[in-house]
Amino acid sequence: MFIICHYGCGQEAAHQLKNGKWCCKKSVNQCPKQREKINNTLREKIWNNPDYKQKQSNSLKKYFQLESIEEKIQRSEKIKETIKKNNSIEIMREKAIKRNKNLEYKKNLSDKATERMKDQSRRKKLSNIFRFTIDTIKQKYPFFLDVEEIRYNPENIDKKEIQVRCKNSNCKNSKEKNGWFTPTHYQISTRIFVLKHSRGNSFFFCSNECKKECGIFRKRYDPDSLSNFRKYHKKVSIETYKSIKEYKNKIQGLNLRGKLNGYDLDHKYSISEGFKNNIDPKIIGHWKNLEILKAGINRYTKKEKSSITIEDLLMEIENI
Repeated sequence: MFIICHYGCGQEAAHQLKNGKWCCKKSVNQCPKQREKINNTLREKIWNNPDYKQKQSNSLKKYFQLESIEEKIQRSEKIKETIKKNNSIEIMREKAIKRNKNLEYKKNLSDKATERMKDQSRRKKLSNIFRFTIDTIKQKYPFFLDVEEIRYNPENIDKKEIQVRCKNSNCKNSKEKNGWFTPTHYQISTRIFVLKHSRGNSFFFCSNECKKECGIFRKRYDPDSLSNFRKYHKKVSIETYKSIKEYKNKIQGLNLRGKLNGYDLDHKYSISEGFKNNIDPKIIGHWKNLEILKAGINRYTKKEKSSITIEDLLMEIENI
């Protein structure tokens, strides 16, 4: 006798459950229709819920901040061992190479993308998502406005076309010549990324000629801010040296630092962030802001990012 799955997938039932109903799988949750319902429920009530995402983010941050140096090192080593043991990187690389060589797969991806982009409503939606306005920049990237001047093109106010200044001081579109030009979306997003993560420069130039003519093209920092950064870095180094000399017994794992053991002395709230946010060098160099990290993690993962907020750091200092 042919029995259809009671849970709506339309397949032939193969298992009778304890409640007397028939299902295509051994468990209700394995039925394709039920899996789809569960996924939709999770997506609506949990995954797309900003409060849930924020709660998860805060709990993870709190968990990692409470980790001791030994626990951080153990977690890092455990991840490395698991990757080596399972040969995960090589397996993923081989799969990717094999997949990318498959012309049918690539054509299928291309056809799907082309078909999606035929939908005008979708294109308009994507355009609005990736569009920059002065209000969105103020709200999401306030640090950008501390460095760059922006305005709407007076000739295209309705279109909200953003304009910036060219970094080449001899250009008619520069601040020195009281000029403006319209950058591409890529230029704005790259500049925001660079300022946010303190990597490279990507200053605004209106043309390739201006890049070649300007002396700071391809330089990491603007020379004017670099001199100030060096002064700030030196002050932090002095305060850090004082902290190490006076509180070396309170900095866990301090004796591990150096090339021999492969550990670095790191500032939890980074010097770069301290400089950008005008934090007192004494706070950045305080022993509560110092930790010992595996050299690889410090130099290639953490880099100039902060592993603690300034509010939490000040609270730790106050609670001594």
